[in-house]
Amino acid sequence: MTEIRIVTTDPEQTRRFAETLAQLLKPGDVLGLVGCLGCGKTTFVQGVARGLGFPEESYVNSPTYALCNRHETRPPLVHYDLYRLEELEELEELGLEDGFGGGDVIAVEWFDRWPELHPLSWLEVRFTSKADRHEMHLLPHGKEWEKRLENVPMKVE
Repeated sequence: MTEIRIVTTDPEQTRRFAETLAQLLKPGDVLGLVGCLGCGKTTFVQGVARGLGFPEESYVNSPTYALCNRHETRPPLVHYDLYRLEELEELEELGLEDGFGGGDVIAVEWFDRWPELHPLSWLEVRFTSKADRHEMHLLPHGKEWEKRLENVPMKVE
């Protein structure tokens, strides 16, 4: 598995990178977002939404309390936040797995907490932050993702 490391220095750079990455996304794709509180997961999803056609004047916020937000993009983006969930039964009620392989792009914050849910093909985006430096580590799971990541720009403009 090949890892790609992207470094950004502010939230807008993170959004711009995610907007670029969104051009590679297809219906049924799963993005697993991993990292501490406040490290850029929701900022990344904002960029993905923008890249999928979500209006810039609209705001994508974290579904920490709603658990799931659906955004009318092309293809639709479904954004989950699993931080508050403690039992597998709660996830089953959300219907997260039902969306895998469907017509939506699915972004899941705190996906590392539920490895039993991971599909065969998905992109892990691992976030780390230090002062004014943020890193995103893209880890492909599945051969299709490895091939698609060959086209990812290594630098944020």
